[in-house]
Amino acid sequence: MDPHTDPSASPGILQLARKSSITFQDRRDSLPRSNSGEQVMERHLDLDLTYITERIISVFFLPELEEQRYRGNLQEVAAMLKSKHQDKFLLLNLSEKRHDITRLNPKVQDYGWPDDHAPPLDRICAVCKAMDTWLTSDPHHVVVLHCKGNKGKTGVLVAAYMHYSKISAGADQALTTLAMRKFCEDKVSSALQPSQNRYIYYFGGLLSGSIKMNSSPLSLQQVLIPSLPNFQAEGGYYPFLKIYQSLQLVYTSGVYDPQNSRARTLCVTMNPALPLKGDIM
Repeated sequence: MDPHTDPSASPGILQLARKSSITFQDRRDSLPRSNSGEQVMERHLDLDLTYITERIISVFFLPELEEQRYRGNLQEVAAMLKSKHQDKFLLLNLSEKRHDITRLNPKVQDYGWPDDHAPPLDRICAVCKAMDTWLTSDPHHVVVLHCKGNKGKTGVLVAAYMHYSKISAGADQALTTLAMRKFCEDKVSSALQPSQNRYIYYFGGLLSGSIKMNSSPLSLQQVLIPSLPNFQAEGGYYPFLKIYQSLQLVYTSGVYDPQNSRARTLCVTMNPALPLKGDIM
């Protein structure tokens, strides 16, 4: 269906779509000059819709967006995507599961995890496989990464797919990689948590073979932080430790007062030792 004639799509979004939609050849010609690998089709205070590449789209909603406005914007985005890509788009939901998203587009897969956490490695791998399977099955297929909340979630998966797609790199892979890298650097790098950056590194290492998974359980007996940061000269914070195994909380320490220790160290001892296996945060 031609987006110029589809009455169900939002005129405002479609007008921007017509202005910013480019062909792959246009992107090939413009990237060296503009040094930009993304096309923003719709940007206002509520959402940011970006064509990371011609076939990978990011749709980000602010976490504090009021529910009614969020649903209205979601309907607009769905109408635009249907008018431009018909039934050729797969939506990967990186936030909490919502039935209204499925009603707008039946091709939805849920991969959400808590904000400000890194996703488990098996979930990163599952998303990359889903993206690759969908994109390689039809040259007209596109993937939409939906996120409401922490934009770092999108950054983790785009960076991970950048590593993953290099395994079966084609002739145009260098340009696609450049576009994904520019998106990560320009749009989401500041939103990435340290654990999210670390899991991007882990995933890349697993793919390259430089990191090996340990399948045997280990026992954690003690966590030592040799130097606590001094956020305020007179205190102002009370650290504690939480340990997650595959996103499940398995240990919470007591709250510590760093002012009681002149050495400004923190030592947490588990008694008995805590058995751990798999993804640990």
